[in-house]
Amino acid sequence: MSGKTHALTIGELAKQAAVGPDTIRFYERERLIPEPPRTSSGYRQYPADTPARLRFILRAKNLGFALKEIRELLSLRLEEHTCRALISLGSDARNPAPEGDTRTMSVSLTFAKTS
Repeated sequence: MSGKTHALTIGELAKQAAVGPDTIRFYERERLIPEPPRTSSGYRQYPADTPARLRFILRAKNLGFALKEIRELLSLRLEEHTCRALISLGSDARNPAPEGDTRTMSVSLTFAKTS
């Protein structure tokens, strides 16, 4: 084994994340997943961690987060390798939650080390 991670085609990614290819393209356009590199023939080649990112997006949507909020959550990089946080919208006295807003989400993202 060469140690190189297998890149995923859009079909493989769609199957692993249980979404359609159009959903993946939409999330690319919305900048929720980075535009992947392409082969010389134009096929997208997604990194192996993309299914986990898509599942995170879907969980956040199911909890009622807007795409803008999800994009902000995904941009958090508090530590070099892994960040874990409990996100509670409006959970402190300075920012009271709107009536009935009980959305909370446990976030666990892994980011590649950058040089």
